[in-house]
Amino acid sequence: MRRGPRRQGRRLGASIVVRLNDVEIDDVGNGHFDADGMRVDERGGGDIFFYAKDSEFTNAGADGLELDEGQEGSVFVTVVDSKFDDNGNYCDGKVLESFLPKEPEGEFEDGEKKDSDIPAAVTGTPDDGCFEREVELYESGSVKEYEIGLDFDDGFDVDEAGPGDLWALIVDTSVNGNHDEGLDFGEEDEGSLKLGVWNTEAKNNTDDGLKMVESGAGNVAALLAKLTSKDNGGKGAVSSRKTTAIST
Repeated sequence: MRRGPRRQGRRLGASIVVRLNDVEIDDVGNGHFDADGMRVDERGGGDIFFYAKDSEFTNAGADGLELDEGQEGSVFVTVVDSKFDDNGNYCDGKVLESFLPKEPEGEFEDGEKKDSDIPAAVTGTPDDGCFEREVELYESGSVKEYEIGLDFDDGFDVDEAGPGDLWALIVDTSVNGNHDEGLDFGEEDEGSLKLGVWNTEAKNNTDDGLKMVESGAGNVAALLAKLTSKDNGGKGAVSSRKTTAIST
């Protein structure tokens, strides 16, 4: 660990630096919900610096790799010649789909529905953690839309919340056959998301091959070159901006 960079004349807290060369993480995290192949959480004032080369994150029950920065700091990622394949299979849809509400999603006009008028979070299942409930609100506080579904996991998931940026470079890498998104990058609050993807393959993922979400006032900038994204259940590559939401 080392001290983070200076910003606006002051030093932030200690940062986390992870450097992986020729590392294989396979068939782990299949005993309970949200057990990632590898996970890095930063909850102080520092940054996450992550580098991986010639490494594999495969067959994890949850995300193959998750980086989560939740305070005043940024995330800087470089991945080269690596694999994030066949992850996120712990929450078995064949077993759990019967517990979903009769109407698992809906959209409404402003003022039509309150949060108490829509289905509550799912409970009483073999593993309640496998279910996620997302509610988007109007500025008035009424429900704009909601969705309740199984919380499958990604090949590579990066989340940055707070006044920091998310910068990532992905080169010569595969993100195939994951049970949710292949690459899932989210930036929330102040800060921007900048992504470069080169000569990378994203195939046969259950949802999007590449997903970028900005949930604050920041910008999203992406350079995609020689990205092959096909046969995914969602979009090949998608960028979106979220407004006020509740997740349970």
